[in-house]
Amino acid sequence: MTVDALMLLATLLLAVLLAGLLILRRAFEALPLFFTYQVYSAISAGVGYAALRYFATAYFRYVIVATALDAVLYLVVLFELAGNVLEFNRQGRSRRGGWLFMSVAFSALLWPLALWTAPASFGPLWNLFSIEMHATTIVEVAAIVSLLTWGRLLKLRWSETGLRIVTGMGVWPLVGLGVLIVHGWGVFSGEYRWLDDLVPASAILALLYWVHYFWVVVPSTARAVTASTVLQEGR
Repeated sequence: MTVDALMLLATLLLAVLLAGLLILRRAFEALPLFFTYQVYSAISAGVGYAALRYFATAYFRYVIVATALDAVLYLVVLFELAGNVLEFNRQGRSRRGGWLFMSVAFSALLWPLALWTAPASFGPLWNLFSIEMHATTIVEVAAIVSLLTWGRLLKLRWSETGLRIVTGMGVWPLVGLGVLIVHGWGVFSGEYRWLDDLVPASAILALLYWVHYFWVVVPSTARAVTASTVLQEGR
């Protein structure tokens, strides 16, 4: 089994597990878009695995489409998180406009980074993919950096769940930015394929981080709160 296939299977299993935990912990009610993102991740990984195994020639086209859809959902989830942190701090969700403005500004500032073009010998699809990866990575990095900066400027406190999610979502865009910068130096031959694998690997680590939180940390925290309540009532 190839590395790509293993990563797709890992993503599929972890995304399904995480979606189930979000339902079990009733977190999907407060984070419906994050829940939808995990459902999409599971479906996308399943389609990718099927394409890789049975329609190998179409796999790269799947990657191009999946990357674009993933970027859109990524931004939608951050928009949801911006609303949730405002609500947690008892502020109006209309203030998300400041985050959106900062995201556009940061995108413009970061745009010159990670510019690279696949060699002409790779074909037009690779050229399209290089443009797409630059655009989506820059926008995602700008959005996550802007969200954290915006929250800091407004002196917003994050809930534990919100902080865990936003921390995980910052992992693979930053890894992707580093990978693209290295590609921009002219490092993109087959022997450096492991560089590209760092991006999906970092996304898998984020899934593991979230699974651990909703599987282990959330119930243990709930038990601690319950025990504290019982002690206080006993007094």
